[in-house]
Amino acid sequence: MLKKIMITGLAALAGTAAAATLAVAGGTSVTQVTTVAAKPSPERQAPPAAPTLSRTPAWLRESFALFRGTRNRGAVPVRAFTRSSVAQFGLNLRLGRRVAMGDRALYVVPGSKGVCLDAGPVTACGTRGQLTRRGILALYSCLPGSGDATGIFALVPDAVTRLDIALADGGTVEAAPTRNLVAVATATAPTAMTWRGTSTAAEPIDDAGGC
Repeated sequence: MLKKIMITGLAALAGTAAAATLAVAGGTSVTQVTTVAAKPSPERQAPPAAPTLSRTPAWLRESFALFRGTRNRGAVPVRAFTRSSVAQFGLNLRLGRRVAMGDRALYVVPGSKGVCLDAGPVTACGTRGQLTRRGILALYSCLPGSGDATGIFALVPDAVTRLDIALADGGTVEAAPTRNLVAVATATAPTAMTWRGTSTAAEPIDDAGGC
């Protein structure tokens, strides 16, 4: 079961005081996200730095078409990821990818300890095990410029062919990945998610929240 927790420190990144929420694993069956790359508070001790990834690993190229294509050099700006996330996951921005999704740019950067996805208002990271099973999923309530819409951003492996998103009003949104990425906005809060291709069961999202 998915649960959503409040993220602090993202208002400056989003340019708004709107609340940010991220889906995290509540049980062993769903493992989308391990960390939120929000700016740490001064009193919080930073985790040990991981070695910087030197080249894209074979498992990542095998599981994600995004990393089998030509790398667009210099595509990932330094400001896209905090120093803490770069250090914790051993990210190498030079190996990152930039993908335009509508009017938004998503950045995906591999590291020695996992991969991070930056969608502008929210950043999430996952380990190898999480990435190859389901991928990374991040939700953002009150998406800037979209009224009270919820932004849904995901990085999914090749095996996932579609995300089925159940909404609080009873509706459903189907989103097919483009180069392993999904970026959609829903007018009402999502309540459950199904990863087609790797699962046929919907995983509930607790505390759908709102603006």
